[in-house]
Amino acid sequence: MSGIGSRSFAKTSQMALYEAYEESLKIYIRENRLVIENLPKDTIIEIYSIVGTKVSTIRAKAGYGEYFLSLSKGYYIVKVEKVVKKIAIK
Repeated sequence: MSGIGSRSFAKTSQMALYEAYEESLKIYIRENRLVIENLPKDTIIEIYSIVGTKVSTIRAKAGYGEYFLSLSKGYYIVKVEKVVKKIAIK
């Protein structure tokens, strides 16, 4: 019986870690740059058009980074590991 409880606890712990990761990670646009704050480790950032076509892939370093975007005006989806955010290029 203790195996079931420990699996439940593990899932709850993983969810809590993910929620903390998502809350600390900041993703936003400043002029024509994608700004990422509090990235816990080096990772790949994927950017998709609103219809789901991948338009850019960026290798990001842990911590803070600004990445130039040469995208047309519109809405895009940014994926950083499991975190997904919608951004607008104006």
